[in-house]
Amino acid sequence: MKEPSDKIIDNYIERITTFSQNFQGIPTSEELDKIVSGLGITDEQISVVQVEAQAYFIRAKSYMKLKQWDDAIIELQEGISLNPFSLEMICCLCEAYMGRWQLKHRRGDAINIQSTAKKCFQIKPDCEVTMNLLYRFNRLKKWRKNSRILTSIIIISIPICIVPTIFVYYKPLQLIILSNPFIASLISQNAASEILAKHLQESMEDLKIQQSALREEVNSLKNEQLILKSNLTLIQGKQLRILTDEQKSQKLQ
Repeated sequence: MKEPSDKIIDNYIERITTFSQNFQGIPTSEELDKIVSGLGITDEQISVVQVEAQAYFIRAKSYMKLKQWDDAIIELQEGISLNPFSLEMICCLCEAYMGRWQLKHRRGDAINIQSTAKKCFQIKPDCEVTMNLLYRFNRLKKWRKNSRILTSIIIISIPICIVPTIFVYYKPLQLIILSNPFIASLISQNAASEILAKHLQESMEDLKIQQSALREEVNSLKNEQLILKSNLTLIQGKQLRILTDEQKSQKLQ
């Protein structure tokens, strides 16, 4: 059995690919027959190409079940290069781009989803699989946009001190917070700040207790001082009376 890498087959693939890229739409059966006859391709060679394309397709579906999107996309691109008008493979490629976009959110994959879906509609304008995929893609894209806006509002408008409360009691927002490394970092920093604030508060309470004890001690010293002054005044009064009495006694003598 001949390999699909034969020069004639390569020319066939090149002609088909060029046709699909020249904005001429999908070739009719007559146009395909004309390309095949012009290149001198036999039915056996066409069968080899179809078998090889199907092998790529089967491997791609296996990779997709494992969510290995990069490998699936490579296999599908190879298969589509052999059979560029296979609606099944093109729809599958669109689904693979969708899977990788959901995982990595690359702009290139979002563009590829839309361009690949357009090719599906060129082959079958009412392709239900593609319509459902585009509907799901647009909903997810809108949700992701809204989540980014909400995240920005949280960062700008809500004090960091109340974020843990929202995190605990508002489950939808919890998902957004967990998916945002910046907010998760803020929460971690806030937790550390709370621990530090707790230690500072405890230190302040200890200082207040010590201050209160010092005030009581000062008040006690002031009371002792007043008592001493009072006693000193009494002693001075007694001494003054004694001296006065002695002076009177001397005058009488």
